[in-house]
Amino acid sequence: MASTRQRRPLSRKLAGFWLSVLALAIPTYFIFWPRPPAAEPLERTEFMMDTLVTITYFHPAHLPAVEAALAAMRGVELRMSAHLETSEVSAINRAAGIHPVRVSLDTLATIRLGLEVGRLTGGAFDITIKPLMDLWGIGRRGDQLPSPQAVEEKRRLVDYRRVRVDEARREVMLEQAGMALDLGGIAKGHAVDTAARVLSEHGVTGALINAGGDIFALGQRARGRAWRIAVQHPRRSADFIAILELRNIAIVTSGDYQRFIDVEGRRYHHILDPRTGAPSRGLVSATTVANSAAVADAWSTALFVLGPERGLELVRQVAGLEGLVVTPEGGVSYTPGLRGKVQVMPW
Repeated sequence: MASTRQRRPLSRKLAGFWLSVLALAIPTYFIFWPRPPAAEPLERTEFMMDTLVTITYFHPAHLPAVEAALAAMRGVELRMSAHLETSEVSAINRAAGIHPVRVSLDTLATIRLGLEVGRLTGGAFDITIKPLMDLWGIGRRGDQLPSPQAVEEKRRLVDYRRVRVDEARREVMLEQAGMALDLGGIAKGHAVDTAARVLSEHGVTGALINAGGDIFALGQRARGRAWRIAVQHPRRSADFIAILELRNIAIVTSGDYQRFIDVEGRRYHHILDPRTGAPSRGLVSATTVANSAAVADAWSTALFVLGPERGLELVRQVAGLEGLVVTPEGGVSYTPGLRGKVQVMPW
């Protein structure tokens, strides 16, 4: 359901503290507004891509731009969702091992970026993960766990190196029947990037696009202040573990608390390691910051899978990319580029 509303000022009792908290579909972040704002924020919310998408903006005259941005995001979903039979990604999956499929330029670019992150991470991020995701079904199949034999069978179908891309013909093909793309770890970020571009083209200089935790902080807030975005505490949903001050940049977090089941005291979450076929261990939260939400989206998953040492080492090698990780013991580490921009809270 769509809605447009204006926030009302809070009481003087809260002076000197943050004035409001935006609740997200997946509660990865809190976004704080200092008092007094130069303009009361407005919100437009819509359900798409299996999550709530909220665009926060400051001027009523910008509503047409916001509507155009949401329409562009819906277009990304229609092309790239593996859950829509009419999407380009579903067409690629149906044609696996049979023939290539011609796709749009942005689907091609998103697949190409996913393959590049797969190459850079040695397969820790893999857009052919769908057979394993369907097998585990975390959040959709109760607490049933797949057998090791079934996991190994599906794992053999996961290999980003077996995706053929013909740039000239704009065609994509999966080499083996049974393989399947799932762009869920990158397409949502691409949709957020698309919305940010549309808003900018319409002259919007300050807005926050939030697609279930994939965030682009466009420009800055009122009075030239940075956006203050807090990363949720992995074990206490009402608390946060770090606060970052950001301008005109994307931030995405992957955590083991977003979709999971507990079986005999052990947590099984939805972030699978493509190399083992099982949920990744070693981190409970991984956050990436980048100029592109698609890049941050893919790398937050990769960072989570790679773990603190190897993951942050690789992130440091990518220009314009920063990362922050949280271990099961509550340890927080981050790349040098976040110094002065992040405040770590007690575990």
